Amino acid sequence: MTGNWTPSAQDRDAGLLPGYGMTAYILNGGVECGTTSQAAQDGVRYYKRYCDMLQVGYGNNVFCKDSTSEQPPSSSPGGSAEPSPPPPSPEPYET
Repeated sequence: MTGNWTPSAQDRDAGLLPGYGMTAYILNGGVECGTTSQAAQDGVRYYKRYCDMLQVGYGNNVFCKDSTSEQPPSSSPGGSAEPSPPPPSPEPYET
């Protein structure tokens, strides 16, 4: 999650919070969430490795083990479930 999504009260009650754990929830759902399975631990380990390589922080909520919802997160006024459109392509460079 890029910080553009704000969880609703229902999302927060279900343990759906912004962070890598939410990304894992969206991508893998029940395979990694609600548990600290080997798959979940491996995913977090790879995530942290790439964060270290890029020299960025891990953020909060790296596991989705506390997520109890089987429904996808809601959209909210603070964000959107839809991704932002890509930026316009640059004009071609002429030589």
